Amino acid sequence: MLGTGDVWFATMEEIARHVEKCIEDGSWNPRIDKLPYYDAPIPELQDGTLA
Repeated sequence: MLGTGDVWFATMEEIARHVEKCIEDGSWNPRIDKLPYYDAPIPELQDGTLA
C-alpha cells in the first residue's frame, strides 16, 4: 500500500488538524446543508400512499 504513493495513514486528531488548517487557509470549505430540507411534508407523501 505504501509503495503506491499518495497514501496517508493518520490518526483522527491529525485528520482534524489538517481539515482545520485547510479551512483556515481557505484551501477547502465544508459544504453546509440547511436542515430540514422541507418545512412541510413533500407532496408525494401528502396522501400517505408512498409512506
